Amino acid sequence: MALPQGQARLELWLSLALFLLLLVILLGQGTWPKERALLSPSLVGVQFRQAINNAHARWMLRQTSASAPAARREELGLESNALGWPQPTGGCLRLWRQLLGPESLALLAPTPPRFVEGLHCEYGLQGGGILTYYPATGSVITNL
Repeated sequence: MALPQGQARLELWLSLALFLLLLVILLGQGTWPKERALLSPSLVGVQFRQAINNAHARWMLRQTSASAPAARREELGLESNALGWPQPTGGCLRLWRQLLGPESLALLAPTPPRFVEGLHCEYGLQGGGILTYYPATGSVITNL
């Protein structure tokens, strides 16, 4: 039994549209930007700076309580210096993970973070640029 001409044409167009949609999905998987690339390096710098400042604020609050002076570690396992700035005791990568969580590792470039001359941590970022953290002072600099 033959389909009416209008219905056959509609089925042809729908089949063609479905084929094109599948083609775009399959070809686009490797070429379209992933979610992690949507975050700009400057935004990642803001998030890291916020995490550093939050950890420092928690340290300062603990210093005002009676039991806090004996404790240098906070609930996240962060080690702080005498001024309360988080230290990369277990390495720069560990510090990043403690501050921003393990899922944030996707924001880093493939090259591992490094502790340069015992002075600062350098983090390469996915979108380009370098984030530098100075644990002695709590300074965070983002170079785009």
